[in-house]
Amino acid sequence: MSGKTATLKAAAIPESLVQRTRVQTPGQPARGPHGHLRQTDTPSLHEMTSMNIEQAVPNDAASADRAPGYMGKILLIAPQPFYQDRGTPIAVQYVLTALTQLGYAVDLLTYPLGSSPKIKGVRYLRVSNPLGFRSIPVSFSWRKLFLDFLILGRLATLLRKERYVYIHAVEESAFLAAALRRIHRTRIVYDMASSLPEQLAVNSLFRFPPLMAVCLWLEKWLLRNVDSVVASAGLKSKVLELSPDADVQEWYFPAERAEIPETEIVDLRTALEISDEDKTIVYTGTFEFYQGIDEVVAAIPAVVAKVPEALFVLVGAKDDDQIEELRARIDPSVTDRVRILPRVKKDQVTRFLAMADILLSPRKVGLNIPLKIFDYLAAARPIVATDIAAHRAIADESLAEIVPADAAGMAAGIIHVLSDKRRAGELAESAASYAERVLSWSAFSGFIESLADRKSIERIET
Repeated sequence: MSGKTATLKAAAIPESLVQRTRVQTPGQPARGPHGHLRQTDTPSLHEMTSMNIEQAVPNDAASADRAPGYMGKILLIAPQPFYQDRGTPIAVQYVLTALTQLGYAVDLLTYPLGSSPKIKGVRYLRVSNPLGFRSIPVSFSWRKLFLDFLILGRLATLLRKERYVYIHAVEESAFLAAALRRIHRTRIVYDMASSLPEQLAVNSLFRFPPLMAVCLWLEKWLLRNVDSVVASAGLKSKVLELSPDADVQEWYFPAERAEIPETEIVDLRTALEISDEDKTIVYTGTFEFYQGIDEVVAAIPAVVAKVPEALFVLVGAKDDDQIEELRARIDPSVTDRVRILPRVKKDQVTRFLAMADILLSPRKVGLNIPLKIFDYLAAARPIVATDIAAHRAIADESLAEIVPADAAGMAAGIIHVLSDKRRAGELAESAASYAERVLSWSAFSGFIESLADRKSIERIET
């Protein structure tokens, strides 16, 4: 199959594959004849975060302050399109779901783009879109800056009118909440998904040393002017380096062990023209340069030369142009061993994880852990991950095959795991055990409860 044909086949995944996913009950997972997990009747994490949650939180977060079970109102600021199936919006949805299940109402101040999942107790407050933006880049852009300015104005109005238990400020919105300290006394929890200078360094404009120095100063200022920091796993040491007295905790997001019917795995492999003999190496996520996709592409010829049945499935292209750009960089001798797919919804990702013989996390820079690692661990598949601080924050050699962040290292790690069944089995078992112990929904909900309760008490005391 040519690279072009692989792309077209990938885009034609049967609609029947978009099915309900189930959560494994505690204990040893039940598996089908080929190692895929059997189905049970427990609602999945995806279903839990997508359903209309019936509970004591009022429908309109601006009313019913004394409703039975009502714990108070929280302002969550999310400066990105919400909801979209990518890292930060997925994390925000988890937080919203946990807060409302605990009895808190939430005002969600966010961009004008994105869908609005129906979560009982959440009021969507979207800024206007006077310039008619249809998309917003993940990293710095003038469109993002313009919408943040609109959020600042809306935030000032809200803080004059409303009384919140605390402000949960995601990424750069913490600057806006801290800048308005003079008009409110509400506590600020900074949800630090990444380091500001590191994120901005992706743009060549901010690599100018004086400008980068300003960014570093601003990050230190922010950490001193918020009350608490909840950082992505891997960033705690960075926070304490910049602000030794900071109250900082780290996120460990929930991930379910999906149980995919064997027939769905067969259908997916058939749609992608993957034979029973093929060993699938799967990557899911964006194709941004820092994700290390170029290193994966460069590693493919060496892997296929040693393990001819190796087949790479790369999921997450933002559009057809990005698919064609990546396909053009693949060595012509191995194009038939690669499938390039567009971005899929989160509930479809579990099918690809369940199909995998190896899961790849090739990120080459960054201190904050990729959110997909949590789903990878829950999938109970061997993981090959680059040796960077972000991965080391949660995984060591007992949980993943840790490799140098280059093509040669990636190839060697993949070949090792494909060739050593004992090592592959140990990694899969360790990942599943870790996910069951650490990444449950109850553990995450408990963390949110302790965070919310602590902020409620501290606010009252002040």
